[in-house]
Amino acid sequence: MQLPATAKLLQMEIDKSSALRDIDVLLVQHLFEDTLAFISILLDVNISVRAVIGIPYSAKKPVVHALENLGVDTLVPDIDKIPDVVLRHVEQGLRVGRQVIVHEVGGYCAPLAGNNLTFQQGCLGVVEETKQGLWRYAALPKLMIPVVQFADCKLKILESEFVGRAIVRSIDEDLAVLGKSVETADIGVIGFGDIGSGVGRSLHQRGARVWCFDKRPIRMMEAAARGFICADLKRLLGACNAIVGATGVGCIDETLLPTIRNGALLCSASSRNIEFPIDAIQKSSVSNSTLTSHVTEYAFAWGKRLCVSSDGFPVNFRSLSLPPSFGDLMFSQVVKGFTGVLNRSYTIGLHRLSEADQETIAEAWWDCYREQSGIYGSIT
Repeated sequence: MQLPATAKLLQMEIDKSSALRDIDVLLVQHLFEDTLAFISILLDVNISVRAVIGIPYSAKKPVVHALENLGVDTLVPDIDKIPDVVLRHVEQGLRVGRQVIVHEVGGYCAPLAGNNLTFQQGCLGVVEETKQGLWRYAALPKLMIPVVQFADCKLKILESEFVGRAIVRSIDEDLAVLGKSVETADIGVIGFGDIGSGVGRSLHQRGARVWCFDKRPIRMMEAAARGFICADLKRLLGACNAIVGATGVGCIDETLLPTIRNGALLCSASSRNIEFPIDAIQKSSVSNSTLTSHVTEYAFAWGKRLCVSSDGFPVNFRSLSLPPSFGDLMFSQVVKGFTGVLNRSYTIGLHRLSEADQETIAEAWWDCYREQSGIYGSIT
């Protein structure tokens, strides 16, 4: 896989300053082919990668093996152990006089960035790309280091279309096991932000009857304007063959489980397994059966069955969520985040990637891809 815009931007930054070679990069990332390509680009220009820490539910074994073959220290710990592993590598760097910049997805380092002196001494800054991570850093009473996020940048929002399509592909695959399809199903989307709206549009294009619920009335208005069925939460749960959680904080609690339509499929479009009360589902069920490697069916004493996709983890991580060109756009933002931290463009605290940096990224990306007129069109 090639990431030409990322490689171009990185070379531009190195030509201006060699500072990137004076620190180590530590990544907490989904281990897909595009992550492997990004790390290969870093290594090709002699940037030191201290370690790559994979998210367990999205760490592809071939990518792990490829990174190990490149000589990169690659670990896939339990989710709750990620901060400890990060801190250990920061400490290792300090012992040899090397600081790190962390790139992560999900705010796993937030507990360290708020009150850990060793992390403050050993980490120059964090570049975060997800809404979940943004919320975790924003919730801290104070930060001890710069944190640059592009989760709510215009360039990042473009990804929601592709993530929505990847989620719908997985939903369709799982519905087939239940004798249904996206085209013939009532599907509820809870949470109508960037990802939820992307899922809703993709479902609508496939012919599904799309139901929506969001706690924010303005988002319900947006869903209604797009022609989706807007209903209160209990009505949606009782009507839909599949329910997509896209709130980022949890879409239902265990008290609502009996109200869900019998046989419905629960699918997460969020980070980790936070959308549905998976522990409560497992504990309150009287039996369960594995329908496929991705779908588990649970039976309950109140007479209903529920199916859970991917154990409650995001269903879009079964395959590459983004086409290579938009993965390239994402890693280009990481590069500009790195250099912004290094040249002190961002002080201690939480910052959005600057408009000027976004414009530079867009220009580099378009220069690399505008000749693909059959895909993206041409401005000439």
